[in-house]
Amino acid sequence: MNFLAHLYLSGSNDKIAIGNLIGDRAKGNKIKLLPKEIKSGVTFHRLIDHLRDHNLSLNKFSTNFYKKIIEIAPEFNQDIERFINALVKYNCFEHYKTTFRLYIILK
Repeated sequence: MNFLAHLYLSGSNDKIAIGNLIGDRAKGNKIKLLPKEIKSGVTFHRLIDHLRDHNLSLNKFSTNFYKKIIEIAPEFNQDIERFINALVKYNCFEHYKTTFRLYIILK
């Protein structure tokens, strides 16, 4: 799901989104060969990764988030309607629009 977060954070610029998506693969001097906007996307990808890896608040949030997901999971089997309402409440369906955008960009 990491790539969906990078795509979502790229905004509406497709070239920056492409750079953001290839950020883990663009190594060393290869970046110099990229067009300016794609290069900006790679740089943005690295900034996102750095902030995520070095921010104690985000790390604590992630730990707590995964604990909550584990607590919610059994409800899926017991009451599907409540689970879907929780997804809508927390806007989890936004990722489907992001995934579709990725499909359009790569097509």
